[in-house]
Amino acid sequence: MSIRSSSSAEQTKLRANAIGLPGVLFQSITTMAPASAVSFSLGAAIPFAGGALPLAVLIALIICTLIALNIGSLAKHLPSAGGYFTYVSRGLGPQAGWMTGWLFSLTYLLIVPLQLLVLGPVMDSAAQQYFHLSFGAAGWAIWAMVFAVIVFGLTYFGVKISADAS
Repeated sequence: MSIRSSSSAEQTKLRANAIGLPGVLFQSITTMAPASAVSFSLGAAIPFAGGALPLAVLIALIICTLIALNIGSLAKHLPSAGGYFTYVSRGLGPQAGWMTGWLFSLTYLLIVPLQLLVLGPVMDSAAQQYFHLSFGAAGWAIWAMVFAVIVFGLTYFGVKISADAS
């Protein structure tokens, strides 16, 4: 049994300037605040925030934007595919970076499936109500699969396409 290795430098390097600050900014914002999570959580926030809800949303938007700008700056000064692992490792040490990298990897594994569990039924209901389009009891699963294919397509063909879609 032999192991084939590739000597191509292109396979080990990130493409320079593949995405700029706007792409990083909007990917950070969409990662921190997926639209369906925001729309579903606002209804639950109304009894607690009342008339201050717009102010609370504005403050949250400002905080998320500042975080996104900081991540963009870190990405510019520490260009690495390691992301949070690299940033935390450089600042707090390799053990903290390792833990951060694994925790973010585990949470990112859950983001898409949980979003599909929300978007599938919402789209099924909207398609029935506005377009009189019904797939029966499995309608939510069909819509979830449609969204899964879209997400796969956006990520498979490169980070630039995904950033532009954000």
